[in-house]
Amino acid sequence: MRSQFSNFACALSYWVVVALAGCGSGSGTSSSIPCATGAVDVVGLSNQLIRDGKQWIPQGFYQIDFEVPVAELPNHQQFWSTGQQNDTSDEDSEKKQFGADSVRIPVAQTGTDFDNATFYSSTFHDEVLGAIKAPRTAGLTVIASVQDEQRTGDLAQNTALPSDRTQQVGQAIAPVFASDRGVLIELFNELHIGMRVTVPFLPADSPTGAVAMNRTIQTIRPSGVQTVVVADGLQFAQELTAAPVLNDPLHQVTYAALPYSEVSGDQASTVWDEKFGAFAATQPVIISGWGIGYFCDSNTRQRQV
Repeated sequence: MRSQFSNFACALSYWVVVALAGCGSGSGTSSSIPCATGAVDVVGLSNQLIRDGKQWIPQGFYQIDFEVPVAELPNHQQFWSTGQQNDTSDEDSEKKQFGADSVRIPVAQTGTDFDNATFYSSTFHDEVLGAIKAPRTAGLTVIASVQDEQRTGDLAQNTALPSDRTQQVGQAIAPVFASDRGVLIELFNELHIGMRVTVPFLPADSPTGAVAMNRTIQTIRPSGVQTVVVADGLQFAQELTAAPVLNDPLHQVTYAALPYSEVSGDQASTVWDEKFGAFAATQPVIISGWGIGYFCDSNTRQRQV
């Protein structure tokens, strides 16, 4: 599977992300929602994401501003504080000038869970909602990604799967954008289960991840949320091989892979097929994060274009 991506300049409070929608000739599960007609609406149809009535390959930014809750900022590198303090809607028009059509916004689960006495802040919560609304006003599609990991102040053992806390955050954010199909809800960033040992990958923990994801979907759909939901693969979103199709009553699930290079072999197109390409033949797949990861050599750039 040949992948394509574009590089955009980075600004102070957001970082580059490049995303790719998977496609192929498989039949997949058809959407129960009509194909989008608005230029900023997104639906899942068969094995594709559709925006403005056409197959969509996102080109956008990864905006870090709300990835860390306020109380946890002093414990991390300065760029998170800088991003949060300098978040403005002016950036959205700048993103469009660079050719972007979308932005992925990670949201700290701890900072938006009103039962979290340590990290929750109503101000932070309102700023998150504003940060999602602003790029929509500018005509950008938004991927709002719920994150729970050490940088959010949570303990490592609590971050493997979406939990009842994730569901509560989903209920607090997703209904605000229930009918806005230009906002995609990424249910949980990087499931921390699965074991990548050899090719082909054998994600024995797929059923466990599917149960947790399905519970989250079932929590937000009854509140009228019609938007596409994004389900990350296993092993920090590295694995989609043999991933089960999730149970969404609207059939509006797209699956996310983050194919960061950790070893030389990760740069081969055959490995990309194994990670997400074969799965993308029958289901919509989006690359919601991309980069050299932990491995880089003189051939890395050539292999990724």
